Amino acid sequence: MPAEVPVESVDWAAYRIPTDAPEADGTFAWDSTTMVVVHARGGGETGLGWTYGAAAAARLVDDVLAPAVSGRSVLQIGAAHAAMRAALRNVMDLAGTMLAELGPKLRPGGRSALLGRISSYIDDHLADPELGPAAIAAAHYISPRRLHQLFEETGYTVASWIRARRIDNCRRDLADARLSHLPVATIGARWGFRGASHFGQVFKRETGLAPAEFRRQTG
Repeated sequence: MPAEVPVESVDWAAYRIPTDAPEADGTFAWDSTTMVVVHARGGGETGLGWTYGAAAAARLVDDVLAPAVSGRSVLQIGAAHAAMRAALRNVMDLAGTMLAELGPKLRPGGRSALLGRISSYIDDHLADPELGPAAIAAAHYISPRRLHQLFEETGYTVASWIRARRIDNCRRDLADARLSHLPVATIGARWGFRGASHFGQVFKRETGLAPAEFRRQTG
């Protein structure tokens, strides 16, 4: 067989097979079994796989797994397997995100509890200059859209809340005599500001004073 023979097509079929007599396991009864059969073709040959399961599994093969392996070498079994697992993981992540968003909406106090966890997460990661809506949403298994909706109820945007918390911490540190040996830029950097200039501009816009001036007045 040539070294590179692509998977040309992946086809499926679902068969309902009646049982000789109704069967039961004590909680569920059935009078037939469904077999899902999959054919992969390449290089003039056919590979066959089958399993018992719901007929809907065949649609998963057609919509998700077949595109992941079509065109790949029939000899790259490991790569094909990894591609199928990745495709299924995307579907599972989608379902997980959906449920993670739905649960807090239905659970008593769910919105406030989720927002509390998000606020704590933000406080714990303020030092990270990359902290933003995408990372926060991913850490809590919700969509960025859902994250922004939660913050609409607070009067803040996600970005303005992060900025406010950073400024609060910088104000505290600048007013702390025990930290007077730290340069202003160092204090800004420890709370996630990108460079002294950026820190100075944001701090003055939010407080009306430059960081050094605020330190002199409060220290």
